Amino acid sequence: MRLVAPAAAPFIEAGLNTLLYRPPTTTVATIDMAELTVLSLDARNSKTCEEHRPLLRFSAARIDQSKAERALATRSSTPISPWPSS
Repeated sequence: MRLVAPAAAPFIEAGLNTLLYRPPTTTVATIDMAELTVLSLDARNSKTCEEHRPLLRFSAARIDQSKAERALATRSSTPISPWPSS
């Protein structure tokens, strides 16, 4: 959800109405703000989620792969001097 300045609201409403094939001046109904609750997971629940959700496993594997690629790129881009350091 994105909050916008009141001055930008008419432009956003016109854009939304255009996407819905309505006249740009049609008023858009407002909805009440929902109350959001914060979910906190302990280590055990977090581990269980990772084991049972393929997308979470894939994301974790991709992050590990990216870290390895970055380490390799950093190591590969470090110039090696042909002269011994003194």
